[in-house]
Amino acid sequence: MPLAGKKDRQDESNLPSNDDPSSGFIRFKVENVSDLPPKGVYSPVVKVHRLPWKLLVKKEADTSFLEVYLHNWESESDMWSVDASIEFSLINVSGGENIIKKFDNTFNHEASGWGFENMCSWEDLLDEEQGFSKDNKIIVEARFTLSNIVGIRTISPIDYSDPNVPSHDITFLIDGEKIHANKGILAVHSPVFSAMFYGEFAEKNNKEVELKDVDRKAFIDMLNLIYPSYEKISVSNCESILKLADQFQIDVIIDQVEKFLIYSTEFIAVKKLHLSDQYRLVQLQDHCLGDIESVDDVLDLKETDGFKELADNVKALLLEKVLKIIKET
Repeated sequence: MPLAGKKDRQDESNLPSNDDPSSGFIRFKVENVSDLPPKGVYSPVVKVHRLPWKLLVKKEADTSFLEVYLHNWESESDMWSVDASIEFSLINVSGGENIIKKFDNTFNHEASGWGFENMCSWEDLLDEEQGFSKDNKIIVEARFTLSNIVGIRTISPIDYSDPNVPSHDITFLIDGEKIHANKGILAVHSPVFSAMFYGEFAEKNNKEVELKDVDRKAFIDMLNLIYPSYEKISVSNCESILKLADQFQIDVIIDQVEKFLIYSTEFIAVKKLHLSDQYRLVQLQDHCLGDIESVDDVLDLKETDGFKELADNVKALLLEKVLKIIKET
């Protein structure tokens, strides 16, 4: 039977969002699990339907079970509630069967956290032969879908295919479909669009411009980041948005994607290093190199899919990092 969890506060600014506004996924890697603090540990927060959600993993001193809870914001207002269908998974890292528990419940001001106090016996959890822990680390996942949302306002996305979009003065033709936008807004953010619309290009006086070799969905995602919109960068669209933002030299979006990648747990380090080199993302590359603390970390990277495809200059940076670590030890 799911139980209500205790409330706690966490910084919820600048959080990544999931693709589906009513569905969420959290993957939480818990380290030093045998020494969990009395209050437990929280996962990074994920925004779903404009609400911040996080996992709490804990063990009470007088129990012999791992406890897992899903929490959202703490609000003392009684004017909101949301129903959730939730699935918790304790991952068997040895490839065996995961422990999966499901339930439906309502979150509101009286109960903003629900979960299980008996996800797994503590003895089985710490026994590496059972497969749920390795090197004193475990992985817990939560998948949840929200419904019957009360008291939380939503913002309708802009429909760029509608010819009645306010203030549009340019139409793009992408894959045979029309997308309506505003020249001034685009030109402010992109020197490429500025030159296209206000320079000496042939498109200057055109009411319709065809864009070839451009992904339509990614282009709309990019527009949503330029326009006043509540659309966010996600795991599935960040690479395609980054490609277009680089193509049209939209620095403000490149900065947003870079920040998303830095804090994302869905992309492995090798992938982040590849993107940082491909798109000259200095802060992301610095973050990846800063996470390397030992020679073993680099050896682990070497065994990761995609390592061989890293550029030679990135591999040279990793070698420099290894030499620096050896020198300091």
